[in-house]
Amino acid sequence: LQKHMASALLRDFLENSTLEDLLNIRVKKNGGNQAAK
Repeated sequence: LQKHMASALLRDFLENSTLEDLLNIRVKKNGGNQAAK
């Protein structure tokens, strides 16, 4: 049940997030400066 809830939340997140949002999150994780070069 918990795994099913997690997959449902992940699916909602992916459907509600644009590719740009995902890229912005990845840039923040990498520190931003690295991706800006």
